[in-house]
Amino acid sequence: MSGILLAASNLGSGFQPVVHAYTASVGTETVPVGASQVVIEVWGGGGSGGAGGTNLSGGQGGAAGYARSSYSCIGGQTIAYSAGNAGSNSTASSGTLAITTMTSNAGQGGLAGDLGTGGSGGTASGGNAANTTGATGATNGGPGSNKAPNGIYSNTTGVNGAGGGAGQTSGAPGSPGGAGMVSFRYS
Repeated sequence: MSGILLAASNLGSGFQPVVHAYTASVGTETVPVGASQVVIEVWGGGGSGGAGGTNLSGGQGGAAGYARSSYSCIGGQTIAYSAGNAGSNSTASSGTLAITTMTSNAGQGGLAGDLGTGGSGGTASGGNAANTTGATGATNGGPGSNKAPNGIYSNTTGVNGAGGGAGQTSGAPGSPGGAGMVSFRYS
């Protein structure tokens, strides 16, 4: 009998927290066996920066919306997701795990030219812990100064949910916004 008790005591320390994150893709997420809680985060795609004008930079792209929810879960349940490209919305919705549909809208693109205004930030809905509107891009903003809702700044290549930097003078193109992302954090 003591051998059976010893084997039971060596089963391990339990579920180890894990994060699954997806960019620019569509699919179905399956809850890992042993997980009992999931935090879902959804970022839309950032808007592209506007091309530069003759004398000034164009407008920066707007940052995407951001939504966050927390749910109890059981291993094997599923959640549908769609992580948009730059300029596209992202969502998470019920599979076999019933959740409120979360939508994070893309940031709008900045306008081109010397008077290029910044794109407006995307909105978000469905989060039971947070729904944040993305930052509006700066008018004649230049690269690297538009704040995304998750506190990450954009740059000339863009980061998840961040608006793209504006093109500099002489018609240089603006950079694309960051792709959307959907993240599942299990504990």
